[in-house]
Amino acid sequence: VLLVSPSIAAPPSVADYWSIQEAINANPGAMIFVPGGDYELAEPIRIATDRTGLYGDGRLIQTKAAAPIVQIEKATHVSLRGLRMSRPEEATETSSEAVLAIDCEAISVVGLEVEDNRTDAAVISLRNCTNVRVESCEIRDYMRISVDDRTGSDDWGYAFNCINGSGIRISDCR
Repeated sequence: VLLVSPSIAAPPSVADYWSIQEAINANPGAMIFVPGGDYELAEPIRIATDRTGLYGDGRLIQTKAAAPIVQIEKATHVSLRGLRMSRPEEATETSSEAVLAIDCEAISVVGLEVEDNRTDAAVISLRNCTNVRVESCEIRDYMRISVDDRTGSDDWGYAFNCINGSGIRISDCR
């Protein structure tokens, strides 16, 4: 007797959609595969649905200097795994994070490689989140020259150039 197992559907892949955001919107609550290759973004990837995530070997390239690469808000059990993230040369100096998570629970950020995201903010920033896991991430070229302006203070009254930037910032999290 030959037993045939039921076929297992392949996970959703960004290769089947016009954009990564379209893949996320079409597959709420699913882990979405990002195959190897470069994916240019003009806007942040937004995740606001529970149990949604991205994984794979693809490189997300944010071309807009004033935008995060991935922004997660008010979602639970979101996962980012194994992705590479960067910015092109003209957008490496930024005021934005590569990964920004706000008001989330059970976020997992594992095995990301982020480079050329030079920001006064943190490259990976988690705010007001609970049960967060950040593991085995590599962050390169994240600091920048900036101005620490204290001229508005009665106590200080001066400004100076400094090297600024953080790889990972976790604030108000449990």
